[in-house]
Amino acid sequence: MSGPGTPIYPVWTLQRESQTCGHHVPVPLPIHRETSAYPTEKPENDVEAPFLCPESGLVRSYSRSDLHRRPSGSTGPYQADQLLLVYIQVECVDSNCKSLTKIHVVWDIETKSAKCATPPTGRVTSPDVLCESGHQLKSLQATRLRYYKAAAASPCLPNFLP
Repeated sequence: MSGPGTPIYPVWTLQRESQTCGHHVPVPLPIHRETSAYPTEKPENDVEAPFLCPESGLVRSYSRSDLHRRPSGSTGPYQADQLLLVYIQVECVDSNCKSLTKIHVVWDIETKSAKCATPPTGRVTSPDVLCESGHQLKSLQATRLRYYKAAAASPCLPNFLP
């Protein structure tokens, strides 16, 4: 229970309401501190990046306008060294395209595995997640998954995250 003088910490998540998935995807503290907790419109040239939802197993694109802050009585799971942001690289369905798409995944440090309540066979990629050439991605079930740590200054991270 919090009282006067109890510190309040911001915890950041990505969330986009839809019929297929409305869960919150926990993310590290954003770089851009000016990011509003309640954006009213999608910024011009808003960068999108695909994330795997740890609850539904849906891979979908998120942007800065999907980034939300909520108050918490404790530090977030990234600051508490419980979670790590990693990524996988997925090929597209066009065999002539050599583009790899980075999908961000929440990693559970304790279990040393992707944090996802849905088994790998149930994970689905939204049709809006495309390679840089505009092709659909291969199924995650058909892909050998290798996880890479998403470092703070890594070009794989969207500009709204560290």
